[in-house]
Amino acid sequence: MIYFYNKVLLFLIPLSLLPILLHLLSFRNTKRIKFTYVNILYQILKQYHPKRKLIDIIVLTLRCLIIFLIIIFLAHPIMYINPAKLNSNKIIVLLDNSLSMQQKVLNTTKLEICKNVLSNLLKEMQKYNVSIELFVFNENIIPIQDNSSFITAELLDKIKNVKPTYFATDIYSCLSWILDKYNDFSLKILVFTDLAEHIINRDFEYEKKLNNNVEISFCYPKEVEKNRYIDSVEFLENKDFIDIKYQPVVNSKSDLSEAELVINDKLVDKKTISDYSKKSKFTYIYNNPKDKELYGYIKLSSDSLTEDNLFYFVYQKSDDYKKIICLINEPLYIKGFISKKYYFEKLKSINTQVDIKCMEDINESNFDLQDYEVIICVGLNNFDKINMEDKNKIFIIFPDEKINLENYDLAFSGLEFIEMQEANLKEYKPNLGDVSEFNKFLEKFDYQNIYFKKRFLVTIRNSDLYKTLIKYNDGYPALINKDNIYIFTFYIDKDCTNFMYKPLFVGLIEYILKYNQMSINQELKPYYIISEKINLNNIKEITPVYSLNVLDKYYGTNYDSVVFFTPGIYEIKFLNGEKNKIAINISKEESKIDIIDKAKIKKSFSKLKIFFRYFDIRKDKVETILNWLFGKDISQTIIFIIATLFILETILSRLSKRII
Repeated sequence: MIYFYNKVLLFLIPLSLLPILLHLLSFRNTKRIKFTYVNILYQILKQYHPKRKLIDIIVLTLRCLIIFLIIIFLAHPIMYINPAKLNSNKIIVLLDNSLSMQQKVLNTTKLEICKNVLSNLLKEMQKYNVSIELFVFNENIIPIQDNSSFITAELLDKIKNVKPTYFATDIYSCLSWILDKYNDFSLKILVFTDLAEHIINRDFEYEKKLNNNVEISFCYPKEVEKNRYIDSVEFLENKDFIDIKYQPVVNSKSDLSEAELVINDKLVDKKTISDYSKKSKFTYIYNNPKDKELYGYIKLSSDSLTEDNLFYFVYQKSDDYKKIICLINEPLYIKGFISKKYYFEKLKSINTQVDIKCMEDINESNFDLQDYEVIICVGLNNFDKINMEDKNKIFIIFPDEKINLENYDLAFSGLEFIEMQEANLKEYKPNLGDVSEFNKFLEKFDYQNIYFKKRFLVTIRNSDLYKTLIKYNDGYPALINKDNIYIFTFYIDKDCTNFMYKPLFVGLIEYILKYNQMSINQELKPYYIISEKINLNNIKEITPVYSLNVLDKYYGTNYDSVVFFTPGIYEIKFLNGEKNKIAINISKEESKIDIIDKAKIKKSFSKLKIFFRYFDIRKDKVETILNWLFGKDISQTIIFIIATLFILETILSRLSKRII
């Protein structure tokens, strides 16, 4: 029995008679002509020679067969083989139970649809006593079978009892593990998934050589309902209020939905999401100064994937009122944006006090640095009056073109200040450094369009002491960090950046203050993602405040970390009696449920010689999948036959012209 994947192309089979049609149309009405030349009579006899007529019929038949076989080849034929006699291929079945599989299609989740089709498929395979390897995958890959690889009633019960999870999909790690483990086998891999666009979200390169043929089929329900989710939530704290910004995503063009903001068990805001606002950030000002801790969630209207309609958060208000002093080596009379004082005044906010001291004040030495938590030094020649060993303070250094290089080499052992360099505009540009947290912050800026006109050429001699937080495009450091000391190597003037009113380094200084405080107090983030490792120790007890109770186990702990498996808000009690709340959310990538472009999958695995097939399990029958599993691809055989017939047709057509 032969099965065709592209059955529509079989309607083109009548085209294989095209050569006969053209041959018939080539006949002309005979005319009686009187002639005397024997040569013309010779040509007529030659044309109707019996041997030539036979060869012409054979050539015509070959041309019809060639067209017929080309159509059959394009229809992708598979010859069905009795499973009892098929032992060459190892069959691997993968079942996706990640979050997005909980989306409902006609009141049934995609996971349940896949489980039902898989169960029916295995029941058919059970008749032939076929062995398989069955796994459940999300971020991890878990075998369902114990020891036996045969299909049993117990295995079917285990499939029925597979539960959904809140984990993300990692098809790359799953396939890599399969290919490594079974590299010595010819594989047929059957993947039951939703084939959502998040299934391919990073580059995949499998460098190892495949020893045998590998075929992969994706079985998915080709129906997608609308989905809504929260893309991001941001908090901007001031002394008397907190500015909360959140961005909902609505995939339906004509859909209207609502977003509810709940803080400390109270509904404080409700907004309607329309076409106009679906890509905008909503803002809410929370102005209750008595609440030191904010916890709650943003709730969207229900849709086909309700599990991502709640976005949890916990925010601890800062009690720190920072006092910052800027020591700037420039005269007091310089004003405006040509003055360095102009930029550092941007640091002033309700939650900070910024005192700026110029050259005259520094020379008088009548101020005390003990009251300040942050000391910013701009163009100072030496640091004799500053105790850099004080770990309770943050020191931020900006060199100037008139500094004494030897003093800087002595003050910062392990660095070498070589020279001030001046370049044409836009030659020195910032680039990502070696610390991922700073990279995430820098990527919020349009940093590729920022430029510096002057910089100090600095090299790091002791990489154990100093880290490069930001680099220039040529690899030299632009921002260097050692514990609580931060050294900027670019020169501040009006040409240093295209952010005239909010320069890049002002945002960096604000982030440094927050980053340093987090590293000291181990401050928790407003929210974490499922399966993200959270560095916490001395945990006594964890209890859910809000939680979607799908899993039997909420979390897993280690001696220095905790990982959560279910979204929600949890209260953590420590051995010293302290308490903290923590918010856990699902990965927003799992909310991108549109069907992925199949060309993108093929491109992602382009380095591997893998044949892909796709089955819409809402339409394709189990028999179709069985034909793929136990079928033999005869496309290469057909290509060989076509080539042989083409050669034979060419030889015979030339031979017919020589027959007298």
